[in-house]
Amino acid sequence: MATLQTSPQRTLLAEQPTIRRSLQQLRRGILVYVCSEFVLLALLAMAGWFLAVFLVDYGLFLLAGVDYVRDGSEGARAGVGVFLFRASWWTVLCATAVYLVAQRFLYRLLVPFRPEALALILERRFPQVLEERLVTAVELADPQTAERYGYSYRLVQYTAQSAEERLHHIPVRRVFNWARLRRLFLGGLGLWASVAALAYFATEWTATCWERNVVWKNRHWPLRVMLMLPDFAQQPRRGVPSGGEMPVRVFAWVNVVRTEDPSYPSGWRPATWADLFPDLENTSDPVARERQQIWELQPPVGPHTWLHILPDSWRLLTLDEVEARHKAMSAQQLRSEAIENLGELGRAVVDYLLPRIADRLAQASETERSLAQPDEETLRWLPKSWHDWSLVEIHDHLRFARRLTSDEVQRRLHSLRRPAGVPEDTALCLMSGWSPLAPPLLTTSTIQQIAWTNGWAEQLPPLTWSSSDWRDLPASWHNLAAAELERRLTQASEHYSLLALGRAVNAQLGELFKELERRADQRHWGRRIYYRRLHVYDQITLEYEELLTEEERRRIRAQVERLPVNRTPGSFEYRYEFRRIERPRRFRVFAGDAVTPWYHIDVRPLPTLRELLRWHREPGYLHNSSDWVERGPIVTALEGGQEIRFDAPIGSQIRLLARTTKPLQALEIALQDQRETDFYAALASQALLHGIFGHPASPFALSANAHTLHFYETRNPFVQQLHFSAGSDEFRVWLRPLRAEELRLVLRFTDNEGIRNSRRLTIVPQPDKEPEFQYANFEIVRREAITPRAIIPFSGLVRDDNGLTEVYYEVTVIQSDGKPLDGPTRIPLRTFNSAITLDSLEHLDLGTGEGLTRWTQPRTVRGGIGNRSVARILPLRTVGSVLASPATALAPLLLAGPLALLQPPVLEPVVEHEFRYEMRPLGAPFLTAQDEFLLTELVPRNVTVPDPNKPGKTITKPLEPPYRLVVRLVAVDNRMTVGTNDQLDREPQRTVYHAAFEFNVVTENDLLIEESRREEEIRERCDNILAKLTRIRDDLVKMRNEAEQLDEDRALRFARDCEDAQRNVSDCRDLVQREIIRDLRLIYRELWFNRVPQKELDRLDEKICRPLEQLVRDGDQFDLTQESIALLAQRLRNERQRVSPANFDPAVVQINLLIERFHKIIQEIKGLIEYAKALEILRDLIKAQERINELLKQTYEKRKREELQP
Repeated sequence: MATLQTSPQRTLLAEQPTIRRSLQQLRRGILVYVCSEFVLLALLAMAGWFLAVFLVDYGLFLLAGVDYVRDGSEGARAGVGVFLFRASWWTVLCATAVYLVAQRFLYRLLVPFRPEALALILERRFPQVLEERLVTAVELADPQTAERYGYSYRLVQYTAQSAEERLHHIPVRRVFNWARLRRLFLGGLGLWASVAALAYFATEWTATCWERNVVWKNRHWPLRVMLMLPDFAQQPRRGVPSGGEMPVRVFAWVNVVRTEDPSYPSGWRPATWADLFPDLENTSDPVARERQQIWELQPPVGPHTWLHILPDSWRLLTLDEVEARHKAMSAQQLRSEAIENLGELGRAVVDYLLPRIADRLAQASETERSLAQPDEETLRWLPKSWHDWSLVEIHDHLRFARRLTSDEVQRRLHSLRRPAGVPEDTALCLMSGWSPLAPPLLTTSTIQQIAWTNGWAEQLPPLTWSSSDWRDLPASWHNLAAAELERRLTQASEHYSLLALGRAVNAQLGELFKELERRADQRHWGRRIYYRRLHVYDQITLEYEELLTEEERRRIRAQVERLPVNRTPGSFEYRYEFRRIERPRRFRVFAGDAVTPWYHIDVRPLPTLRELLRWHREPGYLHNSSDWVERGPIVTALEGGQEIRFDAPIGSQIRLLARTTKPLQALEIALQDQRETDFYAALASQALLHGIFGHPASPFALSANAHTLHFYETRNPFVQQLHFSAGSDEFRVWLRPLRAEELRLVLRFTDNEGIRNSRRLTIVPQPDKEPEFQYANFEIVRREAITPRAIIPFSGLVRDDNGLTEVYYEVTVIQSDGKPLDGPTRIPLRTFNSAITLDSLEHLDLGTGEGLTRWTQPRTVRGGIGNRSVARILPLRTVGSVLASPATALAPLLLAGPLALLQPPVLEPVVEHEFRYEMRPLGAPFLTAQDEFLLTELVPRNVTVPDPNKPGKTITKPLEPPYRLVVRLVAVDNRMTVGTNDQLDREPQRTVYHAAFEFNVVTENDLLIEESRREEEIRERCDNILAKLTRIRDDLVKMRNEAEQLDEDRALRFARDCEDAQRNVSDCRDLVQREIIRDLRLIYRELWFNRVPQKELDRLDEKICRPLEQLVRDGDQFDLTQESIALLAQRLRNERQRVSPANFDPAVVQINLLIERFHKIIQEIKGLIEYAKALEILRDLIKAQERINELLKQTYEKRKREELQP
């Protein structure tokens, strides 16, 4: 059994306990020293890291004004610089931590402390005492080593005993450098004391550094100045027209509170009135919880009455805005805005105090009323001059202040000195006029004037005042004389009560802001700042530069300019105005340690039209109506430069609705290149004529908008009416009826910034267009050969802008000698009707439009054969008629009653007609009722020839082929022109399709001969397929013969050959189905449209086409052949050499049957071809016989003439 050997050092340490204790004590001391050093270094590193970060971060901000969070959050790569700055510091911290943990702690703890190493440490620390005895005894403690090397082990034991005796006099603790630990401790203590002092005396800055660099919050350093540009708050870019001006307003924040709102990246927001009273907020609200933390504003700086005293609009303002108003109202020279603010404050005080005083007086008795005095809360909001008044007097003056404005007081003063007549004076004058004698008139106003002249006003009351003049005055004034009343009103005018009340409240505002300033200046040691009052400079610096393009930057350098901007007196606002901005520029503002981001000013385009809608009131004949028809709204394209063009039918009355890109201050409409007449004379003459003759447009001649119209001497129509109001981006224009000349207008815009621009508007009269064929072509038949009884399918599309009345074929017969046979024949299109019948409105799509527009705008509806004709109709034409011409439209009511308004139109003209032949599958019927085709039998082709049986007589007989048919497509519209007395005369336009279709007419036998050439090609392809099938059969027969000596390799080869054979059979089947049958069916369809004899069609159909279709059908011979060959291939792969020759027989039998049936069909095709060749031979014989007969006839006549000659 093996045993664990004990090391010599362990034996020596067991024999010498003093050495063992010393070494163990040294080992424990090392562990304590290493741990203590690690803790001190870690604490020292953390404190040093935080102080270094603080000094670098805050130092950059303090010395250079660089805030990496603020400056790194701007630009295209926002946030990258912030991350890199933080990551670099954290990288240093993490590297230091890794070094301390790995190198200074773990490595030292994991290294084994051997007795030799510990002994060596003691020897080096106390060399004179130990004299190398300890390390010698420990290293040479092995007896076997002593025996091997020949030294005395007893001497080693003696050395160990000597070392043990000397260790009693050695302090092991003196081995370690405790002074270094003390230095580390003192250094760490100093650093942490610095951090603690910094955190206590600069709590705000320390906490901000912690948030920025440790917690990684995007918090800015607290600034002494915070600037805001309200015009650029939502968008850092604003635009001005070229050469325009841009005012810039800069507000300095004064009262700010801490916030966690991400919309305030600085961490501070303007203080509001709600921040002054956090105890009234709901603590569940996050904003309310923030307000609860503002310890500087607790307790509240003022009474809660402030929330009721201030006007509603003021409570929505920030403290900075209220303080700015307070300073403006405290100035020696008040501006108009400050006076309005004082009046608003006074009115709010009246609204707050008056109901409370009224309630108190209502609850008191008569005796208590006269003795009632205001309480301290009431006196606080009143002027000092009111403090000695009773509650009743204060109540009267408050009522006086609320009801009477300064203008009302001035009016009453004016009425005292210069009284107006009263109704009694009028009655007195009438009575004196009826009297036969003229007594002297002493009216009330006259007596009042005499009283002021002779000084009686001290005793007489104002005689000319009515009860309404006394209503709003205090009750104590009702018994005053006129002079005393004048003094009271003058005093009230000079010291307006609302202004006095406003000054009293303004004084309380001053005390409030002093208290806020005191609280903001208190110590903040050990506490974060939640409320601050920032510094406001009297002057700031505005820096701007013009933006250059990339090319300009290569040539020149941008010039940066700095301008001083002074603060507006009595406010926290700075104003500057950029003038003549021709190029884009950017700017920012400096003040103290604050700098704003870059803001951009772009040069914007001039004001112009962004949308133009128009409505056309067109003559009714354009829409198959006898009344005017309204169309619109129609969107007008605004692209294309300075000129806008659109078309309108002649005689239309156009109404325009335009919207501009900017609100306009002025609008002018003029004619292009016309001489302007006297505006005022034209305006006066227009108004006079309208007033005399009762023109319906007379109310608009002297309207408020008439100054925007200019009248010119011109033959062209012009503006009839204009609706426009300043400050709007929309205007409406009514034009006079359009004539044949172009109407060219100029629209001149002036926006709110005074920028002018113009757009030209050209209205082109639109005449009635001719009908237009979009396309036309024939189908199925070939123009090289058709029979006299052929059916020619046609397809095409014809349109007209107003309506079609006729669409027909114009067919001309051209004889073989090139001469036309009589004139052209007109055959109407069988699918065209000039009008669509509507039974109800259910056919209409009324889902679009609003209001009456959906009932008066033209709609499209389909009808006719196959719904291929399109008409434009009005849903309720009579409603549109009422709007356009009320007198004409309401006339039928006398006969038909109110139901005439609800009768829909019955027939509507066709504006678009599509005639086509529907291409169908080959097995479907060739013609339907919806197809358009020309039946050539309808074309007269009779020719007059001499009667061979009756000399001198003629007979009429059908023209024998060959000859040609020339077919043209013709369309006729419903154009009407305006004649005398505005009567509409019919003058249709006729359009002929640009291409004529020529067809060679031949006999039926000639057509069969022509088709035989295509059949010959099909037969050759069938022979190729048959030869391919025959080779497959031969291969199968060969494999069957070789199957008697079948091995595995040969079986696999036969399986591959069978698979190839199966694919070849499938290819043959696809070729027959895809090409052979399709081409035969096309020949059959063409013969059917040429109306050849039915027996020819039946032979092609029943003997060839149908058997072929049966052959390729699923489950028939091709399919059976493929299955049998596939089965054979599968058996060869599975059974291999076990396959017998008999297994090849089913495949051979099936392919033999396929070849037999396919060969029979080919024989039928050959029969057709041979029949056609026989016809061709017969035709040639007949022609030869005709030539022989003609020659014999010529010879006979020649001989006869010779015989008759003498």
